[in-house]
Amino acid sequence: MRRFAVALVVAALAWGGVSSRAGASAASGVFPIAAGAHDQSNAAISGNIVVWMDNSGGDLNVYGYDLTTGGAFPVSTAAGAQAFPSVSGEVVVWEDRRHGDPQYGGDVYGRDLSTNQEFVVYEDAGPILTAYRPAISGEWVVWSEYRAEAGGYGVYAFNLASQQEKTLHVGGGESAIGLQIGGDVAVWQEYAGDSQKNDVFGYDLAADAPLVVCDEPEYQYDPNTDGKTVVWQDRRKGLASDMDIYGLDLVTGVEFIIDATTADTRDPAVAGDLVAWSADGDLIGYRLSTDQQFLIAADVSPQDIQISGNVIVWTSYDAAGGEFDVYGVRVVPEPSALVLLLAGAALCTARRTSR
Repeated sequence: MRRFAVALVVAALAWGGVSSRAGASAASGVFPIAAGAHDQSNAAISGNIVVWMDNSGGDLNVYGYDLTTGGAFPVSTAAGAQAFPSVSGEVVVWEDRRHGDPQYGGDVYGRDLSTNQEFVVYEDAGPILTAYRPAISGEWVVWSEYRAEAGGYGVYAFNLASQQEKTLHVGGGESAIGLQIGGDVAVWQEYAGDSQKNDVFGYDLAADAPLVVCDEPEYQYDPNTDGKTVVWQDRRKGLASDMDIYGLDLVTGVEFIIDATTADTRDPAVAGDLVAWSADGDLIGYRLSTDQQFLIAADVSPQDIQISGNVIVWTSYDAAGGEFDVYGVRVVPEPSALVLLLAGAALCTARRTSR
């Protein structure tokens, strides 16, 4: 643990030295949420609840963790596989394969944690289930699915209050990859019919209107949104080894660059003022309000990054144990310095530099 703390400080100083946007937040120590001798991955977070998929029982199941109480709990351990959970408030949804071929997609199930009641969001009558990776925000659940009668892959939504389904997009081909929802806005990466081009599209459920987030040349990957800002991984410079992080303000319609360094940047996420992503194995943060970039944690190899409030969760591969684990960290605003805290002790304070 002490070696990790020192590495965190050294990396913070190094990052501050090479970045023109250093400081602006404090990060408490990285903490394990689900770590063991089997895979735990694809974590999602809302408020104090973290959920993930777990293969400890021989099948994939969904588990949760309450950050307030520090207690883990099962969300769904039904027969077959339950995978790719998403959470909003007290409601968890997931891809459920208890009734179909586990090699394909599934149905969409949910559970209200406040009542501990499981419910069906969408259930396919066919033997081959094709609903993939649902996501939830408030009363809206969205998922991607192949429907032959609709002509291919599409994006669908279900309103938990009205109990009505809505078609957001039907596009044939391998569309609607990486579906995410924040607020009333769903976003996804869509194959644009050109082997050299992927774009980011979306749908504003409040306005009942489709969105073109980014259709620049080359590839745009892995969009994420909180309903006001969309962020994504961008390869418009044409180099697979030189990805950038871009954003779009949905209120103003202005696109902006968040990170255009030569680092291997991946898996961006946004919540309010905070953006986070992976860069060369480090977890990097950025404040939209101050245009400040800062190191959150070094050498954690984050994947599938998600944010709620000031808490970031992700999956890391443990090379020593040979499994994926779920970790988290809290990021606290700090207007004048970057203070890295681990186990309650201030390890390093570095003055913020202006552009």
